[in-house]
Amino acid sequence: MKLITLKTPNTDASFRRATDPEFKTFNFLCIENMQDAEYFTGINSILKSKQAINFWMGFKSQNFRSTPMDYLCHEDRESKNGIANVLALQMSLSEKPTSIADYCSNADKLIMNMNSSILDIVDKGKMVRVFYNGGYCPIENLEEYSEVWDINEQEAYNYLLHKTIDFKFEINKASLVIENDSYIPERLVTKFCDESGNKKEDIQIFTSFKHRTLLFKKEDYIKLFNDGITNGLRNIIFETTAQDQGQVNNIKQVFEYVMSKHPDKHLNIYARVYDKNKKLFTSVLQNINIVFL
Repeated sequence: MKLITLKTPNTDASFRRATDPEFKTFNFLCIENMQDAEYFTGINSILKSKQAINFWMGFKSQNFRSTPMDYLCHEDRESKNGIANVLALQMSLSEKPTSIADYCSNADKLIMNMNSSILDIVDKGKMVRVFYNGGYCPIENLEEYSEVWDINEQEAYNYLLHKTIDFKFEINKASLVIENDSYIPERLVTKFCDESGNKKEDIQIFTSFKHRTLLFKKEDYIKLFNDGITNGLRNIIFETTAQDQGQVNNIKQVFEYVMSKHPDKHLNIYARVYDKNKKLFTSVLQNINIVFL
């Protein structure tokens, strides 16, 4: 798979300022062959499904935006992508309230139509240019593009999710909140501050954690948290139902492995969980302290 750059003259005099660049620059993914297409459609299905659900949950969880389009335009920062735009429009135009079943069915159709179209284009011998927000079109060659880079699967995933291939997590504060959903868990942050005496402005927050680390291998998690401990990470805070016990066990193993390499340091894990699942959060290491919020 490739990342390709298209430069076009910035000639819109009515909006252009003296400090604006001479050229506008746009980056795209380039799907060259069926192997690229199969990889892309697999990741695209996961990403678009997650974005669709995030939009539904976000809209339904608030009560001061009366229409999906109003919510999308003013409140939603993460789901501003092609599928959320279309789904919001469908909901707004519907003559009856949209059920979650109908919404998911509509989302599935949009995703399958996009994936099928891309596979069909590639099967006919053309390449496909894909923008991070879901827009795509067939292309014949790469002659008009100023830069062309070969990229790996992780870089392609980074582009689709973060608009850049270079995105990476860096832990840079002593306290870190991990959240799988897209919102900031204010109640959890407040509870942690009350229990520990820390200030909100001193806390780093990773939202959509599971979504953003979809392609992480165990060694990637180890490096992330090992670098964090080395740089001063002392508190990890999260809230979970523990339904995904695989993720819980994997992260627990990572924490224990990392802390076994730092016997002179201590890690406090602040967890908000159901009572019946507290037994999952134990450690044999003396330098890991579990605190239930």
